[in-house]
Amino acid sequence: MFYWPPIMRKLSAERQEHSGSVVLSVVIPAYNSQGDIERAVRSVLGQMTESVELLVVDDGSTDRTPEELAELDAGVCSAVWLRQPNGGPASARNLGMRRSRGTWILFLDADDALEAGALAAILRYLDKHPRLDLLLGDHLVIHPDGLERRIAAGVLSADPNRRLADYLLYKRISICHGAAVFRRERVLQRPYPEQFEVGEDIPVFAFMLASPTVASIPNIFARIHRQAGSRRTKQVDRQHDAFLDETFRELIAAPARLRSRFKAQRLLSEFRSCYRVGDRARALNLYSQALAISPAQALRWTYLAKRLKLASRALGKV
Repeated sequence: MFYWPPIMRKLSAERQEHSGSVVLSVVIPAYNSQGDIERAVRSVLGQMTESVELLVVDDGSTDRTPEELAELDAGVCSAVWLRQPNGGPASARNLGMRRSRGTWILFLDADDALEAGALAAILRYLDKHPRLDLLLGDHLVIHPDGLERRIAAGVLSADPNRRLADYLLYKRISICHGAAVFRRERVLQRPYPEQFEVGEDIPVFAFMLASPTVASIPNIFARIHRQAGSRRTKQVDRQHDAFLDETFRELIAAPARLRSRFKAQRLLSEFRSCYRVGDRARALNLYSQALAISPAQALRWTYLAKRLKLASRALGKV
């Protein structure tokens, strides 16, 4: 089934009912994704079953994305192409989430692709664990030079706050679109915040990691294609407090110290980016802010070593 209006109208009751036959919905938000969108869509269509539906949300593309989608033949698969005025990836994901019918949802970025056999592995696990809120898998990072690197999801602690710390502070848990499956009724409680252009997935990932029932399996779910200058590599540079409020809005039980350390961590992430590009003055300022907020986070060796190198370079110029 294809649905391709010129502009996506406000949702009506159409397709609001849920079908018990759809177990998993794959949602692909796309904006100016010509040259990539076909790969993403075909990676899903090639392994779909009657238990899976595909929704592609074109977020007001101005390139040939609509034409490339129109040229794709989904055959007898349950596939829907949607279009809306440009609202950003969070808006597109939220639309796809609302229009989906599956018990679980997997979001896939338009420049990535599912690994062959991923849907079968996911469906097998979900069939055996019907109460699951979140399922994580491994993913392959494909760099611009063709180098591939496997990233494991990581070990999920039984303690939700430990999982949050492992994700937000220590990067011991790797979660990304394409390699994460959400229970639909739970993620609907924590839609993507549409006011942020970058990092809008972090509050959702944190909320899902705090879910009662989570699991990871050592299967590769997706191939993540990194591109130079992509939004994945950009750092949040403004609205720190607003972003913190949004991240912890639904994490009522999270300890206060986790929030302060995460605020410092966001500053340290920017510090590291400035360090890499040689912006010494800004890097030093960011590190000082982070140190004042959370010495424990700022004095971790991965950041302290860079701060000491900046100091030694300054002494070398005296």
